[in-house]
Parts: sequence; structure tokens; C-alpha cells
Amino acid sequence: MFLLGSRATDSLVSTSTVPCRQQGRSLVVYVVRITLADIGARVVIRRRIAGPVPLTDVIGTLQSWTAGVLTVVDANGEVTRVAEADLVAAKVVPPRPDRRRPEPDPPDPEDRGLEVRR
Repeated sequence: MFLLGSRATDSLVSTSTVPCRQQGRSLVVYVVRITLADIGARVVIRRRIAGPVPLTDVIGTLQSWTAGVLTVVDANGEVTRVAEADLVAAKVVPPRPDRRRPEPDPPDPEDRGLEVRR
């Protein structure tokens, strides 16, 4: 449960002013749609970072959410910790799609299943 203004809510709501030239609007509303109940689920988190591009995304399994820090483990096993203060948006996403298996090599036209004797 989080406090948003003076009311309690199950998720955080964050607003940021971001220039949007294509639509001519300057206000973008980001919503954090994950809760403690989503621990163990695959999530995508948009967070603030220092640098020329102020936002980045993290995608992986939400491992824990304690003391104001979210811990996310990506598909490579890399652990990322995100402070609640840096959260901009978040949501649960579907499981990672299965990788396609490579097609087997076509049979060799020279190979007719005959044993070669020498």
C-alpha cells in the first residue's frame, strides 16, 4: 500500500513532463502497476538515471521489494536494484517467448545411406 497525496493506493502513480513533438503535448503520465503481490512475476520497470538520457528500462523477474528497493533479475542472471524514488513506470509483462530452434541441416544429396567400404 502506498500513499499518493492523501489517499492510499495499491500502486504508485508518477507524472513527468516530457516534450512530445509528434503529438504536440508536453505532459506524459507514467503509472507503476506492480505491487508486492507481483514478486516472482516478469516485469518491466522504467527508472530515472543520471546522464544525457534520463530514463532506462529494466526487464526481468521481480525477486524482492524490501526497504524501498526493488530487485530484478534479468534473463542473463544480472541483478538490478531500483530505488522506489527512481521508479517512473512499471508493469507485469508476459513470459519471455521461447527461442526458435534452428532448422536441421537438409540431408546431403550425396549421402544415400550406403556404407562406404575401403
